[in-house]
Amino acid sequence: MELLNRTPFAAERFVFLHEGLEMLLVVVKGTFTIHAQQDTTRVADEQEPVVTVDEYGGDPTTSSIRRATDVVPAKPATDVLLRGHAYTTQRSRTETLVAMQLGTIKKGVRVVGERVWSQTFGSSVMSDPLPFHRMELLWERAFGGTDASNPENVGRCEENPVGRGFRVRGSKLPVDGAMLPNLESLAHPIQSPGDHRPPSGFGPIAPSWRPRVSYAGTYDDTWRKDVYPFLPKDFDVRFHQCAPPDQILPGHVKGGEAVNVVGISETGQLRFTLPHIRPALAIRVGNHFEEPPLLCDTIIIAGERPAVILIWRASLIVQGRVPNVRTIEVKSLG
Repeated sequence: MELLNRTPFAAERFVFLHEGLEMLLVVVKGTFTIHAQQDTTRVADEQEPVVTVDEYGGDPTTSSIRRATDVVPAKPATDVLLRGHAYTTQRSRTETLVAMQLGTIKKGVRVVGERVWSQTFGSSVMSDPLPFHRMELLWERAFGGTDASNPENVGRCEENPVGRGFRVRGSKLPVDGAMLPNLESLAHPIQSPGDHRPPSGFGPIAPSWRPRVSYAGTYDDTWRKDVYPFLPKDFDVRFHQCAPPDQILPGHVKGGEAVNVVGISETGQLRFTLPHIRPALAIRVGNHFEEPPLLCDTIIIAGERPAVILIWRASLIVQGRVPNVRTIEVKSLG
């Protein structure tokens, strides 16, 4: 099974069982440099590789995903992710706005310098934020977290268990000195230590967090007895969408869509259109060719380079035909 990659992009192929059938998955990952002053993109000299497992910042139970796996069989819609840092226009500034617009996605998040709670005469007071110039956009800096301070009521923020600010009712966590989130909703800022707010972030959601875990299906005794090792019957393919729900575009992008991002580059605003380049696939099985379409279902905007990464994938059922798959050719159509 030879992979013939005729493109400048990274490409990989995988064979695995999907619903009891052997499936061939082809992933193509293209990295494009963004020229902020010209509102254009070009194929990058250095291409990001295909990621085969979720890469966390540390212990998966206490840190967020930095780079999500590219090895998933299908996504019914398009994930749009932001990666990098928020920047203030001046080093004396204490907050900034990170915002993005792409198709139906219009999202803004307030990024604030470090703040802590203090208690004075029984009242909780929020400190003034410290100035900053650069702050990494991580779920660890958004609202969330885990609270095990009260043995009778241990809880966690199911949408972001690695964040900060989450408290259960009857929490024994000290308020004085407790850190506030740096990333927060424009519409729902934190007002008091007990506030629960939707976490605001731009990066991948872990498989064990909501809403992804709600699509994973039911793994009970019936599943173990009758279905294992296959996925449960109520598994929902939306489980593979790793972007926050407000960063998922319906369907798949074609190229040419306008993108506007502010706050994640020292060069200022990033305005560009998605590249029209799209790869094609020809799989030789025995003496004939099959050409499943490569669909772009993931967009990653990396502010540090700056660059935009597009991920296309295609799958083909090859049950009983794996030895007959001779070549997998990836080429560009334009």
